[in-house]
Amino acid sequence: MSYFLPNEHVFIAAKTGTGKTYFAKKYLSAYENVLVLDTKGLITWDEVPDIEQTTVSRLDDIYNVKTPKIIYRPVWEQMDEEHYNEFFKFAYQRGETIVWIDEVMSIATNTRIPEFYKACLTRGREMGIGVWSLTQRPATIPILTMSESKHFIVFDLNMPQDRERIMMITGQPEFMKRPSKEGDKFCFWYYDVEKEGIGLGRLEGG
Repeated sequence: MSYFLPNEHVFIAAKTGTGKTYFAKKYLSAYENVLVLDTKGLITWDEVPDIEQTTVSRLDDIYNVKTPKIIYRPVWEQMDEEHYNEFFKFAYQRGETIVWIDEVMSIATNTRIPEFYKACLTRGREMGIGVWSLTQRPATIPILTMSESKHFIVFDLNMPQDRERIMMITGQPEFMKRPSKEGDKFCFWYYDVEKEGIGLGRLEGG
């Protein structure tokens, strides 16, 4: 698997507990500027020193943070499209940063996506913005999260509709197979849209 440039978009799909969040935590700890949208409230980033990260639960607080890595873990009353859009607007204006959405399904649907999430996906690369979109249900989220991505990392998915969605976007029939059947439970498919073929990777530490 190749190195991901900071402004490249990455799509990661996996059923619950397979390893998508673990992969993102390990990989993104090596980058400087990262914004995390943690709607599940479960991310603890032990791979990053405390002095380099800040967790906020109210969006107003994010504008005063000085650390390069920020986790936005919204309180219940801020779990709505207005606040999600403001988060992505902050990322868009910040530039030179990676935006990690830990579960796209919690903030977007097949037909609705926050305006500035879309802006980060479609216009962010020129501003140094990379978007990492993680989900367990690719069939229920905007196609844009996949069509704008350069890198695909796909662990086991339970629903054939989810595997089919990724296969249709990429044109890679291997995505219909479970990677665990080709290796073990820590394996995933890796695909770079600019290269030929698909590869089998394995989660480090698995």
